Amino acid sequence: MNIDKNALKYVKIIGMDLDGVVYQGRIIYDGVSEALEKIESMGYEIEFLTNNSTRASFEIEESLKSLGIKLKNIRVINSIDTTIELLSRLKIPKNKKIHVLGSESLIRSIQNEGYLLSEAFGSDYLIVGFTPEFNYQTICSGVDALHSRAMFIACNVEGNYPDHNGHLKPGCGAIVAAISAGSKQAPNYISGKPSTIMLEMLMAKYRCSPHEILVIGDTLESDIQMALNFGSPSCWVSGTKNTDKISLPTFTINKLVELPEILLKIQDSL
Repeated sequence: MNIDKNALKYVKIIGMDLDGVVYQGRIIYDGVSEALEKIESMGYEIEFLTNNSTRASFEIEESLKSLGIKLKNIRVINSIDTTIELLSRLKIPKNKKIHVLGSESLIRSIQNEGYLLSEAFGSDYLIVGFTPEFNYQTICSGVDALHSRAMFIACNVEGNYPDHNGHLKPGCGAIVAAISAGSKQAPNYISGKPSTIMLEMLMAKYRCSPHEILVIGDTLESDIQMALNFGSPSCWVSGTKNTDKISLPTFTINKLVELPEILLKIQDSL
């Protein structure tokens, strides 16, 4: 494997996807917990970056602990966090009406920030996240909000995700697409990957540069594209997937358990 060591020698923070990298569905991959501990012991800061909007980041952190992840610090940024960050950046007044379609955690998180939740008609903003309770009425509600001239914010547009059996399930992007088709309006903003908001939050937290963040992910269109958009090096966890876009990431591995040895070689070469 040819790896551009110069592209990785400044890396201090590992921004790592979860589903398809750390676990599949609710099953953690063999050897991943030990691999993460090795990476942490080398001095790297590990931050988990996920487009999951069904649970708040603290809930995902607790879930990782229950799966056997034993890092000193388990930290998660998800698309609920990036949506709240986006609302702050847009300087949306707290008295503006926001209609939220998504999980209870998404709705509660927006409400806890002091924003005014409303019904679809007359809303100023529409936020759409993933919810397994999605149905035809959800589409109608989203279309109603957009026909009321609401600004359209999507937590992410990933079309699918794998369950614990490896079967693909429709993701947030499928819900967003249905509402877009019904309203003939694309999202005005996408807060999750491949938007760079997650990496911008890391850069602000650690006061680092893009080249000091290594992005690890299994999806070229979201994880790796986010890294490219931000100017960060990236590692594609390809598994058995084939693509003609293999040149996009800085380097490729089949499984996360291969990463500690690569990082150790990088450190030894410095």
